[in-house]
Amino acid sequence: MKNVRQVTKGVNPKIHAVWTLEDLYTMMEEWCYEIYDTMLHSSLNESPREASIKRITKSGERINTYIYYDETFTILTLPTTKKGTAKVIPGQGVKINYFYYWSEELLHPDIEDKQIPIRYDPYDLGVAYAYVNNYWITLTSQDFSILSNRTEKELKIATAEIRRRKKVFGLKKELSSSQIVDFLESAESYELLKKQRLKDNAVKRTSFKVFESETEGKNRETSEFIVENTVKENKKIREVNTLKAKLTYKEILDNMKNQNSFETYKEL
Repeated sequence: MKNVRQVTKGVNPKIHAVWTLEDLYTMMEEWCYEIYDTMLHSSLNESPREASIKRITKSGERINTYIYYDETFTILTLPTTKKGTAKVIPGQGVKINYFYYWSEELLHPDIEDKQIPIRYDPYDLGVAYAYVNNYWITLTSQDFSILSNRTEKELKIATAEIRRRKKVFGLKKELSSSQIVDFLESAESYELLKKQRLKDNAVKRTSFKVFESETEGKNRETSEFIVENTVKENKKIREVNTLKAKLTYKEILDNMKNQNSFETYKEL
C-alpha cells in the first residue's frame, strides 16, 4: 500500500484477510490442475492436459532428462554463506552464522585449518552440511537442542532485537552464540518470534514433499525418490490414463492411427 494514511478499516486487507497460506495453496492447486488444465484453450483448440498427453505419446517421456529429488539435490539447492566456504577449526568444527557445527568426519587431518564448501538449512538451523572428501556430510550444531527447527528468519529477528537493546544501553553490537542462545531461551523471544514461527510452519506445510518409494527384494542397493510438488509436472506425465481427461490413452493412439500420424512419429 503506497498511501497507508488513506486506507480505512473498511478496505484494510490486514483486517479482512481470512485466507491462510495452506488454504490459498489448496485453491490455487485446484484451479491450476483441475479447472484450467481441463478447459478448452483458444490457441490449442483443446485442453492443456490433452495437448500434453498427445505430445508425450508422440515424443516419449524422455526419462533421461529427469532430475531426481534425492538428498544430493536437496543439499545442492540449500543456501550458503557469502563466502561459500568455512574454515575447519580443530576441536570446534566450522562456524556458520554465529554457531559452530561438528561431525566426526572433520577429524580428518587433511582438512584441518582448510576451507571447505558448506550449506545450511534455512528451516532447521540445528543441522548443516559440508563437502568433505568428495561427499556431503551432515553437521550438528553445538547448540542443537536450542536451534533445532529454528529458522533463519527467526535468527535474523533475534539478532536484530539483541543489537537494538545493546544500542539502547550503549554496548558494543558484536554478537556471540551464547548471547543468541540465551535470548532464544527467554520468554521474551517466544513472544517476539511466535508470529514468525507460524509463518515458517505454514511455508513448510506447503513446500515440496518427498516420499521414498517402496521396493521389492532385499538386494536393491538404492531407492528411488518420488516428488509430489506444486507444479505436478511428473504427475501429468505419468498419469496418462485419467478419468478427468476427455481422451484416454487408447483413444489417442486410435486417432493418431486414423490420421496417419502414428507412423510419422513411430521412430521418435
